[in-house]
Amino acid sequence: MAKRKDEGLGCLLLILIGGIIYLWSQNTIWGIVALIIGLVLFFVAAIVVAIPKTCDICNAALKRASYSWKLDGKNQRVCPNCNRSLERQTSRAALKKKELI
Repeated sequence: MAKRKDEGLGCLLLILIGGIIYLWSQNTIWGIVALIIGLVLFFVAAIVVAIPKTCDICNAALKRASYSWKLDGKNQRVCPNCNRSLERQTSRAALKKKELI
Protein backbone atom coordinates (compact mmCIF):
# COMPACT_ATOMS: atom_id res chain seq x y z
CA MET A 1 0.00 0.00 0.00
CA ALA A 2 1.35 3.43 -0.92
CA LYS A 3 2.18 5.89 1.80
CA ARG A 4 0.20 9.05 2.06
CA LYS A 5 2.19 12.22 1.65
CA ASP A 6 0.49 14.07 4.49
CA GLU A 7 1.20 11.61 7.34
CA GLY A 8 3.92 13.80 8.80
CA LEU A 9 1.69 16.85 8.62
CA GLY A 10 -1.05 15.07 10.60
CA CYS A 11 1.42 14.05 13.32
CA LEU A 12 2.79 17.59 13.46
CA LEU A 13 -0.74 18.96 13.79
CA LEU A 14 -1.51 16.60 16.69
CA ILE A 15 1.73 17.55 18.46
CA LEU A 16 0.95 21.25 17.95
CA ILE A 17 -2.58 20.91 19.35
CA GLY A 18 -1.27 18.89 22.29
CA GLY A 19 1.41 21.51 22.95
CA ILE A 20 -1.16 24.31 22.93
CA ILE A 21 -3.38 22.40 25.38
CA TYR A 22 -0.39 21.65 27.63
CA LEU A 23 0.75 25.29 27.64
CA TRP A 24 -2.82 26.43 28.33
CA SER A 25 -3.04 24.13 31.37
CA GLN A 26 0.37 25.31 32.72
CA ASN A 27 0.07 29.02 32.03
CA THR A 28 -2.93 30.61 30.34
CA ILE A 29 -0.95 33.49 28.82
CA TRP A 30 1.55 31.15 27.12
CA GLY A 31 -1.40 29.06 25.92
CA ILE A 32 -3.02 32.12 24.34
CA VAL A 33 0.28 33.12 22.69
CA ALA A 34 0.73 29.58 21.34
CA LEU A 35 -2.87 29.56 20.09
CA ILE A 36 -2.40 32.85 18.23
CA ILE A 37 0.86 31.63 16.67
CA GLY A 38 -0.84 28.35 15.71
CA LEU A 39 -3.73 30.20 14.05
CA VAL A 40 -1.34 32.43 12.10
CA LEU A 41 0.61 29.37 10.90
CA PHE A 42 -2.66 27.66 9.96
CA PHE A 43 -3.77 30.61 7.83
CA VAL A 44 -0.36 30.88 6.17
CA ALA A 45 -0.52 27.16 5.33
CA ALA A 46 -4.07 27.61 3.98
CA ILE A 47 -2.89 30.42 1.69
CA VAL A 48 0.02 28.31 0.43
CA VAL A 49 -2.32 25.41 -0.31
CA ALA A 50 -4.73 27.75 -2.10
CA ILE A 51 -2.12 28.68 -4.73
CA PRO A 52 -3.40 27.29 -8.03
CA LYS A 53 -1.88 23.95 -8.92
CA THR A 54 -3.31 23.74 -12.44
CA CYS A 55 -2.23 25.10 -15.78
CA ASP A 56 -4.02 28.36 -16.57
CA ILE A 57 -4.37 27.39 -20.25
CA CYS A 58 -5.39 23.72 -20.31
CA ASN A 59 -6.26 23.16 -16.61
CA ALA A 60 -3.92 20.16 -16.36
CA ALA A 61 -2.54 19.42 -12.91
CA LEU A 62 0.94 20.84 -12.34
CA LYS A 63 2.99 18.01 -10.91
CA ARG A 64 6.66 19.02 -10.82
CA ALA A 65 7.51 21.77 -13.24
CA SER A 66 5.57 24.91 -13.95
CA TYR A 67 6.47 27.93 -16.02
CA SER A 68 5.38 31.54 -15.84
CA TRP A 69 4.27 33.48 -18.89
CA LYS A 70 2.86 36.97 -19.13
CA LEU A 71 -0.28 36.55 -21.22
CA ASP A 72 -2.82 39.35 -21.71
CA GLY A 73 -1.01 41.42 -19.08
CA LYS A 74 -1.32 38.75 -16.36
CA ASN A 75 1.22 36.26 -15.08
CA GLN A 76 -0.01 32.78 -15.95
CA ARG A 77 1.29 29.43 -14.64
CA VAL A 78 1.50 26.87 -17.44
CA CYS A 79 2.39 23.19 -17.72
CA PRO A 80 5.42 21.95 -19.69
CA ASN A 81 3.25 21.07 -22.71
CA CYS A 82 1.72 24.54 -22.96
CA ASN A 83 5.14 26.07 -22.30
CA ARG A 84 6.53 24.18 -25.29
CA SER A 85 3.64 25.41 -27.46
CA LEU A 86 4.11 29.00 -26.33
CA GLU A 87 7.86 28.82 -26.99
CA ARG A 88 7.21 27.53 -30.52
CA GLN A 89 4.70 30.30 -31.19
CA THR A 90 7.10 32.95 -29.88
CA SER A 91 9.98 31.54 -31.91
CA ARG A 92 7.87 31.31 -35.07
CA ALA A 93 6.70 34.91 -34.62
CA ALA A 94 10.29 36.11 -34.12
CA LEU A 95 11.45 34.33 -37.26
CA LYS A 96 8.61 35.78 -39.33
CA LYS A 97 9.39 39.25 -37.97
CA LYS A 98 13.09 38.81 -38.83
CA GLU A 99 12.26 37.68 -42.38
CA LEU A 100 10.19 40.82 -42.93
CA ILE A 101 13.08 43.11 -42.04
